[in-house]
Amino acid sequence: MQSTGLPPGGRIDFGAPHASRVLDVGSDVQLFCDDFLLTRGTAASRDYPVNIRFTPGPAVKDPEPVMLPGRDATWETGGIYWMTVLHDGGRFRCWYNTDHHSARDPRYPHQRPAREPGTVTQMMVAYAESDDGVHWHKPALGLVEVDGSKENNVRYKMLHRGRTPFGLRGAYSSDGLSWSMYPWGYNIPGLDTQNVAGYDPVLGRYVAYIRSNSLKRAGRDVGDRPVLPQGWGRSVARIEAMSFDGTHPEWTQPEIVLAPDHEDGLDVDFYNCPWSPYRDLHLMFFSPYHHWSGRLDLQLAVSRDNRTWIRPTRVPIVANSEQPGAYDRFRIYAGPGILPAGPDRVALYTRTGQGTARATRATRRHEDTAAVIAGQAR
Repeated sequence: MQSTGLPPGGRIDFGAPHASRVLDVGSDVQLFCDDFLLTRGTAASRDYPVNIRFTPGPAVKDPEPVMLPGRDATWETGGIYWMTVLHDGGRFRCWYNTDHHSARDPRYPHQRPAREPGTVTQMMVAYAESDDGVHWHKPALGLVEVDGSKENNVRYKMLHRGRTPFGLRGAYSSDGLSWSMYPWGYNIPGLDTQNVAGYDPVLGRYVAYIRSNSLKRAGRDVGDRPVLPQGWGRSVARIEAMSFDGTHPEWTQPEIVLAPDHEDGLDVDFYNCPWSPYRDLHLMFFSPYHHWSGRLDLQLAVSRDNRTWIRPTRVPIVANSEQPGAYDRFRIYAGPGILPAGPDRVALYTRTGQGTARATRATRRHEDTAAVIAGQAR
């Protein structure tokens, strides 16, 4: 495929009157996730279409979770939470958050209480691998001690304490198994969901998307009663830096790039930011939190320059099940990455569950992320 001609850090405007430009896209499939490849026409010539709208392609959910906590890992006494899956060296590799309930350690006064009296929750990063992306194995790596034993698959664990209880930190590893922490840390509040970073070769810098709680939304009056927004003003913020290592990389100040608006309603904020580069696009399958119903589905945001994001549709790209007791009836969170799932399908790995969280998967044809539906031309 030849380049679409997108200049670094920018986009081509097809909306200018009489704009005419031809892009050589080769023979590769183009995803209609936004209006980048559409000519809008002009009102003067009356050749513009009406009723243009985007719709997500159909997703097929696996009938059962692909990974459950504790079934083959006795050190997992909680759930499976935020995860990242990579297809590396012909196998699928998954790093995920889990937790272990243990007796309180008096050396660490800020431990999070667990449900059982006298116990606390220790958050950990664990590892699993798979040949097909469906059947997973959690190897005992012997790296971190849990309850006096190193027979587990934990990568590293961290207690949030000291001066930066919610600080942004970094780690590095040569094999994905043995990790070392960078010495730097940034006191950025609100980082209690998955924050995603990666190198953008077009921009020539590292980009990270993080959760922000700084958005303050205005309410409205209904009759003689004020209606206030629900939640904490959760939204998606972006930072970038020229380097990731060193003692003090210069991350930019967080800038909100994705936030709820009047179409979402006052009961919605955005919970996570699973940035996923895919072909010439940057996709984000984020979870709006509908406070009044308690549900979180997956919706789509798209960027061409990894800076400016749009939402082509408000229809969920993966919706909650309506079946009572279904594993995804209330909560669906996507991890970053779009993974192969067969000759013509891709997979999105998700965390679902009301109560105990588990790892699940949804697949779709690789060209069915979204589609354009057009009405009659005037």
